[in-house]
Amino acid sequence: METIFLQKRTLTLFVMCLFSGLIFHYFFYSKTVGISVLLFTLLLYTIFFLQNREVITSQRKLSWFFLLVILLLAATYGIFTNEMFRFFNIVVLPLLFLYHTFLLKKGIPGEWAKPIIIARLGNAIGDMIEIFFKSFSMIGVLAKKRMDEQRYEVGRRVLIGVVISAPILFFVTFLLMSSDVNFSNMMYRIPNWFISLSPLEAIFQIVIVIGITLALFSYFLSLNIKTKLDEYVEEEVTKQPFDVIIVGTVLILINLVYMLYAISQFTYFFNIDPASTTTTYSYATYARKGFAELTVVSLINFTILLVVLHYTSLKGKVSQVLIKGLLTLLVGFSGFMLFSAYHKLSLYEQAYGFTYSRILAHSFMILLFIMLFIAFVRIWSKKIELLKTYVVLAVSYYVILNYLNIDVIIAENNMNWYTQTGKIDSLYMEALSDDVIPYLVELEEKTGYRSEYVQHRKEMLLKGNSSWTEWNWSQHKARQFLKEIE
Repeated sequence: METIFLQKRTLTLFVMCLFSGLIFHYFFYSKTVGISVLLFTLLLYTIFFLQNREVITSQRKLSWFFLLVILLLAATYGIFTNEMFRFFNIVVLPLLFLYHTFLLKKGIPGEWAKPIIIARLGNAIGDMIEIFFKSFSMIGVLAKKRMDEQRYEVGRRVLIGVVISAPILFFVTFLLMSSDVNFSNMMYRIPNWFISLSPLEAIFQIVIVIGITLALFSYFLSLNIKTKLDEYVEEEVTKQPFDVIIVGTVLILINLVYMLYAISQFTYFFNIDPASTTTTYSYATYARKGFAELTVVSLINFTILLVVLHYTSLKGKVSQVLIKGLLTLLVGFSGFMLFSAYHKLSLYEQAYGFTYSRILAHSFMILLFIMLFIAFVRIWSKKIELLKTYVVLAVSYYVILNYLNIDVIIAENNMNWYTQTGKIDSLYMEALSDDVIPYLVELEEKTGYRSEYVQHRKEMLLKGNSSWTEWNWSQHKARQFLKEIE
């Protein structure tokens, strides 16, 4: 491990990570996130590619796909102000970055969707943690290698003295400034950015810079450490196929139940109020419960499809036609259930308006429809790798959700719903992102109600950003709109 620290390339990496730590502090400390997230992501990739130039020429289409996904997600912080996705992306972005950079540096072709890649990535993160803590002791080792014993010892003692005196000096200086105005004015002539800090805040900021520097340095360095797990090649496991008769029996029984359900649905599927056929549920409960339960059943069907396709060996023509036919029926019934769930959720929205959970549920069902179609193609063609296709589809779906601007969809539909019914949840509308400011102004004009919270948001938008790193397209549009109507 020590030899790695002493390499010239490693020292260069440390300097670049230190620069990144300082940029991180400048971009994010006491500031709102905006375009800064995309810029910092680009900086990290610049460091990675400078340290690993060989991976640039070896990139495959899949690598470019993940790079595009990461950059698109990072860009959302400078385009939208959707708090839900901002929160999720705080977790998703770092995880995708770790996965992608590890895949570029240590990935083996064809294993990107296999469990072994997660084990190997976990191993690299373990190395990262080990390097993080060893970095502190290695700083002394590096310094010792560069100077003779006597000068090293003097430097070490001076450094210890500085470390011991720093908190004392901060505290004493702060007390003296508080006690004497002239001394305080004299000290304020030192650059404002330094003096404006309280001692604890200054120490905290230094800790942030050091922490980010060492975290990045440790991870990038861990990518250059070879382990036994990196040389491990997953062996082809001989799978024990399911018995065709057993599988066929199971599929026949399941399809029979689904057929009975489909027949019962057609008796009242297109009624104005389907809940009128029962006295147990209210209209709202009927729609909500029906949607949730049908979605769960559809997910169970997906599991059955994956298991049967993976573990059933179809040798004879009769068995192939039988199992593929039964799986096709399963796909058909699953599609009908999804359509039924989609219809029920639409009924619920017509009665109670649009929210995040309802829009997301609609989009999730569309995703399931696409996955069902892919499963149908896979039943009759082995060219499609189902699991890998689903991973790419799920990642693409998440990116599309980020760019759909769900807040505007909710606002538009709820304003139309208000026009038709005269009902609207004003508090829910106020909680949406800055993209809906024009709709909130329209709502104020129609209802005559002036919300203090909305007025406060308008004032904050017109005030502008405190730093160029906080720039955001959504806020910019809302600010321009408010200036035009003033």
